[in-house]
Amino acid sequence: MSDPLVPFPVRYTEQGLGLHAAVAAAGFLLRQIDGAWFASDPSVQQIIDNYNPLPAVQSAAMIAAQAHYDAIIAAGFFYQGKSFQIDPASQANMAAAGAMALGSITNPASNPWPAAFDWIAVDNSRVPMTAPQTYAFTYAAGGYVSACILYHRSLKDQILAATSAAAAQAIDVTAGWPANGG
Repeated sequence: MSDPLVPFPVRYTEQGLGLHAAVAAAGFLLRQIDGAWFASDPSVQQIIDNYNPLPAVQSAAMIAAQAHYDAIIAAGFFYQGKSFQIDPASQANMAAAGAMALGSITNPASNPWPAAFDWIAVDNSRVPMTAPQTYAFTYAAGGYVSACILYHRSLKDQILAATSAAAAQAIDVTAGWPANGG
């Protein structure tokens, strides 16, 4: 069987969709016919021989690491049996509440704590907190978010430091994250 669109035989070992995209981006075709590979132009062999899958694998790993980090943040922070939001806006609210709590703890005469202060959990229940409880909660949540950010950065560094596609693919972007809960 032959195909007039791909008359040139090439030496090819499967290297993923990135190589096929590179061949297509160069304006050529690459097809397998009866177990052998053929191209629409003899220069496709040079594309195959020079193809480096590492950047495509690194890009995919970076996207997967970001998606996992985003899922962790979306899952919230578990604290004393409740789940709390830790998206960027919630983090800003926690920082403000933590500062307010610290001010009340260190100088209660000038910075009295509200008589009724609640933090709202993901299930919309109100969790009453004193200044020390609020400070402990926001400190724990901030520590968790910070640990996740730093671990995410270390994953990205590992991905960028990979010297082969196999090394980049071996990085499990779902393992090793900080424990969630306080």
